[in-house]
Amino acid sequence: MTDRQLTQTIIFDLGKVICPFDVLIPCRQLAPMCGMEPMQIKQTVFFGESETLFETGRIDEHEFTRQVNQALGLSLSTRELHDIWAPMFELDRAMIALIEELKPTTQLILLSNTSPWHFQWIEDQFDVGRHFDHLVLSYEVGYMKPAEPIYRAALEASRFPDTAIFIDDLQVNVDASIACGLPAVLFTDERDLRDQLQKLGKL
Repeated sequence: MTDRQLTQTIIFDLGKVICPFDVLIPCRQLAPMCGMEPMQIKQTVFFGESETLFETGRIDEHEFTRQVNQALGLSLSTRELHDIWAPMFELDRAMIALIEELKPTTQLILLSNTSPWHFQWIEDQFDVGRHFDHLVLSYEVGYMKPAEPIYRAALEASRFPDTAIFIDDLQVNVDASIACGLPAVLFTDERDLRDQLQKLGKL
C-alpha cells in the first residue's frame, strides 16, 4: 500500500448519502403489532423525542425500548425491538467507490446523526467505518445536526480545516454547516456530487 499524501478534508453524512434508508421498513413490521399505521409509527418513534434522546446518547437501549413500548402499547424486549428497528439501510456502492477514489489525497471524516443500534448494524453489514479516518457520531458527541457543536467536533478532527467541506442530503444541515464556517454541498446523487467536487477542485 502506498503512503497517502493528504492535502484536504471532506466530511460525509451517512444516512441517504452513503447508506440510503427507509424507516417505513421497521414501521411496517410494528404496525400489525400495535394497530397503528406505519406513517404514524414513523412520526411517533423516528421523529419523536425517544429517537432524539437515543441518537444523542442521553438514553441507553433499554430506556429507548421502554419508551417505544410505552408509546406503541407494546411489550417487546430490547433484542426484539433492535432486530426490527435496526435493519433499514442499504449501501450505495457508487459512493463507496467515490470515497475510495478520494482517499489517497483526502482525510475522510464521517459526520452522522445516528444511534448505536443503527451505526453498529451498518458496520456489521457493510463495514463503512473502515473507509474513514475519523468518525463523529451524534450518540458519542451528544449533539445532532443541525446543532453547531457537532460541526465544531468535525472541524476539530480535521487536519486541514481550511480545506474542509461537508456533504449532506438535507438543506437545513448544509445551511447550518455553512453558518458554522464549514462550507457544504447538498447531496442528491453520486454523479452530481462527483461533478460538484470536480468543479471545486476536490477530485
